Amino acid sequence: MHLKLISSCVLSLSLIGCSQLTQQPQSKHQSTPPTDKKTTPHSHANGVQIIPYQVPEIKRESIPVKNHSVPLQPAVTPDGSEKPVFRQLIQQARQALQQNHLTQAEHLALQAQRISPQAAQSYVILAQIAQKQRNYNHAEALLQRGLSLANDNATKKQLWLIRLQIAQTQHNQNAIQQAKRALQQF
Repeated sequence: MHLKLISSCVLSLSLIGCSQLTQQPQSKHQSTPPTDKKTTPHSHANGVQIIPYQVPEIKRESIPVKNHSVPLQPAVTPDGSEKPVFRQLIQQARQALQQNHLTQAEHLALQAQRISPQAAQSYVILAQIAQKQRNYNHAEALLQRGLSLANDNATKKQLWLIRLQIAQTQHNQNAIQQAKRALQQF
């Protein structure tokens, strides 16, 4: 019995409280009439008109933007050969090649090539490995690709020197003359 009485009292109090919320007076800011400033509607191509509100509480001020100059970064080669990981792999591949660890050198050069596929240095090492393995056709293909990507004279010279060595090994006089002419430019 007491439970019914308590629940009915709570229900009636909550209904009275809710009805009071809807009858609160509107705030002063909402009832203020717009100012006498004319608002100009902005029309867009899709037919939508935007009419800005003229509320006196909103102050429209232009704020000067400070120009923070960005420091210039050093020139980055587009082939990716400046990446520290690439440089480290190339150095390790050269060391492995000098110690005649051809499999390890090839693995490191291929990793470097995956990191920077446009860098010609990995093709130099891969061509040297193919030359040592007496796989001259593969070495020639690697040299051609390296020459097409090389953007500095030192790398081009290395590639042409390898080409000359292969041509001399194969006793190919035309290729020897071609390599010597190319090397004269450097």
